[in-house]
Amino acid sequence: MKATASPVIPTRQPRAEPPEDRRAFLPIRRILCPVDFSDFSRAAVDRAVALATPFQAEITALFALPFVLPEDAARCSGPVAPEPGVQSAVAEDLEEFLRPVRDAGLGLRICVRSGDCVGHILDEARERASDLIVMGTHGRSGLDRWFLGSVTDSVLRKAPCPVLAVPRMASPPRPPASLPGRIVCAVTLSAEGARTVSRSRSAGRRARR
Repeated sequence: MKATASPVIPTRQPRAEPPEDRRAFLPIRRILCPVDFSDFSRAAVDRAVALATPFQAEITALFALPFVLPEDAARCSGPVAPEPGVQSAVAEDLEEFLRPVRDAGLGLRICVRSGDCVGHILDEARERASDLIVMGTHGRSGLDRWFLGSVTDSVLRKAPCPVLAVPRMASPPRPPASLPGRIVCAVTLSAEGARTVSRSRSAGRRARR
């Protein structure tokens, strides 16, 4: 009886995953940090500096001035934008408020806008192609503009990039060299969720160095 050779079926070898240091990570190059001079904004600025330092990322600080009612309100159709002098004064105060960014040697842009703060935050994030928005969960008491459920909640739902909501902390965050080794990353099954995961892995990888 003549023996027949069994056909050789090639097996598909699993593709080797590249070493971790060769995997592509999305760098954090631009961080948008809305501020309002509150303790919550101070905590957000400190956190933005801690995240930006390993990447030498640029931080854009955005302050939105609310429209005001003029003294002669009866003759006006509604609230109007603050005078240019007010914007200039706020910009000077922001320079001092954002001193930690300068002290860390990071690039800083200061934007003072008038009107709807949510709209300005979203527009700035899109125009600057921000990689991350870092903002406080609350704001100055009495302004009723920054409470979670209004501004922060709207930005979380509509932002074109990941958003980090920072609560007020009793002590400043630790230096970048000792950032926490664990990151909680909440995502959805979408392209935006994939980018959020990639940036979280990138931040964690940098923090371990």
